[in-house]
Amino acid sequence: MMIAMTGVFSLLLFAQTPAQHVHQADKIRVFYQLAGQYAVEMADVNRNGIPDQIEDGLTQTLAAKAAASGVIPDSPALTRLQALRYTDGTPVLKDLRLTGWRFTREVLQALDQADDIAFSELGYDRWSEENQKSPKNDAYIMRAVTDVMQIRRRDER
Repeated sequence: MMIAMTGVFSLLLFAQTPAQHVHQADKIRVFYQLAGQYAVEMADVNRNGIPDQIEDGLTQTLAAKAAASGVIPDSPALTRLQALRYTDGTPVLKDLRLTGWRFTREVLQALDQADDIAFSELGYDRWSEENQKSPKNDAYIMRAVTDVMQIRRRDER
């Protein structure tokens, strides 16, 4: 499989067959094939019609793109984190570079709200390990990521 990035953040998975598919979020487009020599794996755990390999690549690319500075800003929480050490004395946080940290934080905050909705709508009585790993949660997870991207897009305008 050949992968190429373009200036408009398009991730291209080139193929020799004409049956090309596109998955897009924000200004990032992933072009892929479902058949032929360059076909992506067909695994689709959340059954939304988009192969997991494509969703995973898009999510990672979004996180990297969303990291404008990539530096964690100063805060009381950061000060506490910088003071943490492993048992051998090595700092837990070696530098302040964390590509995609702001996007990741926003997604985690959205997931915090989404899991309450999933818990209620799916009728869970507790977050058992089985419930935590259930593919039924995937739609809630994807909605949280999509919501964050829509908010970011709106705020960029």
